[in-house]
Amino acid sequence: MRRLVALSLIIAVAVGLAAVGGVFLANRPIILAADPAQVRAVGYCEAAAMRASKVIRDACTANPGLSEPNLSQVEATSILRGWAASWIDVASDGKLIIEDDYWQKSVDTLYERFLNHERGVYCGGTAWTLMKLFEAFGLESWIYIFGESDTELSHVVTLVRADGRIIVQDAYFNYKGCSSSPLSR
Repeated sequence: MRRLVALSLIIAVAVGLAAVGGVFLANRPIILAADPAQVRAVGYCEAAAMRASKVIRDACTANPGLSEPNLSQVEATSILRGWAASWIDVASDGKLIIEDDYWQKSVDTLYERFLNHERGVYCGGTAWTLMKLFEAFGLESWIYIFGESDTELSHVVTLVRADGRIIVQDAYFNYKGCSSSPLSR
């Protein structure tokens, strides 16, 4: 069962926001302790190639930089976020792809539905899809919901553990935020 967890001002500073609502963690605890950066012997595409996944193949084809052996996790998450922002359809007309089982679908199923332009999503569906993409590449990630719940004064982004930090990645507006720097592309 999904749970909503209130976060401290640490995340508010990382996101650059004054109002913090909570985090949708999909049954996983969030740990803010720094992990030592791992040295990668192979690129992300080589490590993920063992999975039979169209979204992984297409991501690696569209972004050859993901195959670089010493690519940092921060760089990889930014590449993946930018690529995802290019194909996730935003539902500006209110025709949503969201249905009861949307949250159980694989990233490959979601990817195919977006490629077919069946319908779109708002920020929550965008954040969920980006989280699933990060997970397909072996990155630990969560959904972060902030603002006034049940109003239009809220937003949802994806948090991802990268190089020992929690990074905010937003495919809806195509930006990232790091705890050590202001929001940036």
